Amino acid sequence: MVAHWERCIQLSAEPFIWLFSDDDLMPADGVERVMEALSRPHHQRGYFFRFPLAVIDGENKRIRANRPLEEGSVSCYRLLLDKLQGKIDSAAVEYVFSREIWQSAGGFVHFPMAWCSDDATWAAFARHAGGVISLPGQPVCWRNVEGANISNSAGHDKDKLHATILFLRWMRNMFSDYVDDPELISALQCYIHTILRISLHKHYNICGLWGVSMALGRFNKRAAFTTFFRNFRLFS
Repeated sequence: MVAHWERCIQLSAEPFIWLFSDDDLMPADGVERVMEALSRPHHQRGYFFRFPLAVIDGENKRIRANRPLEEGSVSCYRLLLDKLQGKIDSAAVEYVFSREIWQSAGGFVHFPMAWCSDDATWAAFARHAGGVISLPGQPVCWRNVEGANISNSAGHDKDKLHATILFLRWMRNMFSDYVDDPELISALQCYIHTILRISLHKHYNICGLWGVSMALGRFNKRAAFTTFFRNFRLFS
């Protein structure tokens, strides 16, 4: 999937990129909002925009939606914390970025099955851009059909767990200045619990649980052992 994204960009020449699936829904004024934002002065180091997001099913019924966005920008760290804490859903279709940002960030972050790749990439892009600029208004609609994508499929649980471990290691390197932040440690524990309980539907073994807990241990050893024993009860 990540290689597919990279290939699409490499085959294009436009200065701005919006990765949009053919079964997702764009707001009628989406392009207009991007162009209007581009015409305003800003203090970021590059262009990185974010639309509000709603999740829909195969019948175009809204399942849930992120909270409305306010004018202004959000830091990369705040964006990451909101995702880890489960405050927001995230999908590629809600972001528009400049080719310059894509290049300066080194492209997309590669993890198995692209699991966690998008969340890592948006944090990296926001860091290089100096934040992500909000585009308030009607949301982009991301289609999440049961059994039709990796988020709702149990067929790749081993790869998803391995990618989660790699994501934790990536965050430890990328956000080393925040390793002592209690909010980050709490957010990581929440994220791991959600991955194991909901994304993997408790389909993991003791080795997988130990691996993800030890990845958390690179941030905080006490949190790692707490996470292990908390989720070991789910496993057992």
